[in-house]
Amino acid sequence: MSFHALARFVRGVRPRRLADNVGSGPGWITFCGMLGVLAMGLCGIHADIARKEDPGQRSLQEFLHQDMPQALAETPERLMDLIEGYDLNDMAMAAIQKIYASSEFGAYLRGRAEPLTDRQFKTNSTLAQGLIVAEYAQTRDDISPEVKAWLCLYIPGFGWDRALAACRQLGQKRPEEYLPKAMLLAQAQQIGFETLTVAQWQDWLEVLRQTLPLAANTGQRCYCLLNAANGALRLRPTENGKAAPARIWEWVREAPLPDLSLNHRDTKRFNTLKYLVAFAAGENVAAAELAGQSSYRCWQPLFLIFANQCDAAVKVLEKLRSDPTLEERERAALRKSEPLILMFGRQYEAARKAIAEQRQAPGLTAKEATWLKQLEDLVGTYEAEVRAREKARTE
Repeated sequence: MSFHALARFVRGVRPRRLADNVGSGPGWITFCGMLGVLAMGLCGIHADIARKEDPGQRSLQEFLHQDMPQALAETPERLMDLIEGYDLNDMAMAAIQKIYASSEFGAYLRGRAEPLTDRQFKTNSTLAQGLIVAEYAQTRDDISPEVKAWLCLYIPGFGWDRALAACRQLGQKRPEEYLPKAMLLAQAQQIGFETLTVAQWQDWLEVLRQTLPLAANTGQRCYCLLNAANGALRLRPTENGKAAPARIWEWVREAPLPDLSLNHRDTKRFNTLKYLVAFAAGENVAAAELAGQSSYRCWQPLFLIFANQCDAAVKVLEKLRSDPTLEERERAALRKSEPLILMFGRQYEAARKAIAEQRQAPGLTAKEATWLKQLEDLVGTYEAEVRAREKARTE
């Protein structure tokens, strides 16, 4: 790999599709890159709810899995944009250039526990080559401790404990800088929340708490809240992370965010991310309240259903239908969820009518038609099971 190829790697400018962002190096992690992970986390939560005696919950799972990423896709906060021009990154680039120009690097490759020729080194993936170069940089006396720490944060593969130590090292020298801590949060995404021990996710949460006050703008604050939502959703199904969502929600609920009473757009962005944390923590009433003040008010009835407030969900549905301020994207999502909300509210004929109306929509796709057929079958199954349970209770 040439110096210029590695330079592109360190700068994190490799073009990647949205689906490739999840699980890649932190240099190209964006808001959108973590939304797929959020959707998977939601599916994991809904699997707990989808009981045999309540088939409607399974459709809620499918509905949220399909639509939540689209609902959250706002302007990405790219760490790459902060990395460009960052002094430690520039020094790291210069150090890597020096490494490539030295004869000692070839000797290092041949002397490793798993020796490599120069040709073998170049056949490795970009990530693997970057990690080898960063590991070699740790042995150089002419590279500053700060640059070494930065490489441990930036290059994936050093592991959580080593990245955390690097973050703390830089925190001592640069306590007011947002970027090193944000990079550690990205490392948790790369490493995988599922692998973190209790002590490790507690350290992650403490770093998250320290990062938010250092955020300079809404995008950076949303990045912190997105990490909170991602952590809550991904840790919840794990043995080590069962207590995490409640702890994360406890912090997010009181998180030090600026007064945005006059900035409704940013308030909605914050609340959109906060209601995901509330939902992961099982605080469905709070999630519904936040959804009602978010970028996607159409989710409020669904969270009320999870809170077993189905009648209230139907009332909110009726209110939203007549709300002239509802944006078209919200109205489209509301139409799609309407049959489910009515079904849980036990308004079965109204649910069937909504399905029939949606079938008449111009440009109905085959996928949408399949979804409506599944909903129609579900309404019948759900109604029959509810009536059977009610009959059994009266006998």
